[in-house]
Amino acid sequence: SAVSPIPAGFLMDVIGRKAILLLTGLLFAVTWLMPLVMQTPLVLYIARFLAGMGKGVAFTVAPMYIGEIASTGIRGALSTMFAGLLWTGTMFEFGFGPFISYNALLILSFVMPVAFLATFIFMPESPYYLVMKRRNEDARKALKWLRNCPSVQPGDDIDANPVEQELKDMKKNVSEEMQNKGSFKDLVTSRSNRRAAVIVLLVSMFQRTCGISPMLAYSSVTLPETGTFIGPNQIIVVFGFILTFSNFLATPLVDRLGRKPLLIFSGAGCGIVTCISAIFYYVHHKTDIDTSSFLWVPYVGICCFGLTHSIGIGGIPHTLLSELFPQNVKCYAASIASITFALSSFAINKVYITVSASVGVWAMFTFFAFNGLMCALFSAFVVFETKGKTFAEIQRILHKP
Repeated sequence: SAVSPIPAGFLMDVIGRKAILLLTGLLFAVTWLMPLVMQTPLVLYIARFLAGMGKGVAFTVAPMYIGEIASTGIRGALSTMFAGLLWTGTMFEFGFGPFISYNALLILSFVMPVAFLATFIFMPESPYYLVMKRRNEDARKALKWLRNCPSVQPGDDIDANPVEQELKDMKKNVSEEMQNKGSFKDLVTSRSNRRAAVIVLLVSMFQRTCGISPMLAYSSVTLPETGTFIGPNQIIVVFGFILTFSNFLATPLVDRLGRKPLLIFSGAGCGIVTCISAIFYYVHHKTDIDTSSFLWVPYVGICCFGLTHSIGIGGIPHTLLSELFPQNVKCYAASIASITFALSSFAINKVYITVSASVGVWAMFTFFAFNGLMCALFSAFVVFETKGKTFAEIQRILHKP
């Protein structure tokens, strides 16, 4: 996941967002097909590496494509659905994996990228990319398809046509943003890009350091056995369902309530829930107090965490990534953000194992609580609202002193 974002960021401005995503779908199909053909450790390692590369590309390009094809009124909702569908895939594997054979799961998983390839090939290219390449007529056709808008007829007022007005604004914005060829250096040297980078990278880091990756990876061994019909293995399936359901619950809220309120609520909620879990784990493992009557606490905690995480911090970083950067540096910003996601997940999972064994699980949940509360404070005082704003309006806010 950390290897592929930079080349993907370059290539999406060379061959287009659609072409890169189609190649990614093909790559995912190959990764599921390989273990079906030959089940050896080497093949599994190679398939896993290729799947990681595909994930890095998808996290880099898909949010950009979604943000560029969406109209202002639904841009937040569509961008948030990216995370929701990610959890849907996770829930799919969790839900079917324990009940069917290994080969059957591989076949079902292989069908998904094949279905993507069969349908996405008919989708239009990003109109922003087409305008960047001076393919204005293709951009017009793409916008007409995306907005379901009829063609301008002789005698019609062109300026009154919403597609023509949007294309005019798009050409103006892209022309201004592409006057200077961007580079990674511009993410630091330009004040507006630097401000956008700080917001996106820190919010992306908080998404992972709040604890989502270790909870998915290690809850089956972290949670105490309850002796009831719901144990660690069962709650993971429930957790996946809550992550998925909550994200789709948040989808309409992103463009109604706004990005900022949801981020504040989500960060504070994750912080409070993991703080309560930290107290339970400390008492459970470090004291002689009988906690047998409170074994439900971490189970309720992980469910509440799934709700509060998905409703804000789980999806909004992808929305902000697609909104805050001008076209000349967007590919570089997407690459760095994807690497941030990957390295944060890798680091927090590795630290979780070491700290849990040497200090205790409570210490890691204390760390998660701290990061959740820091996310809420950062969102309250640094992140600004982008709901209902065009890309040009967002850039004007970023340029303000």
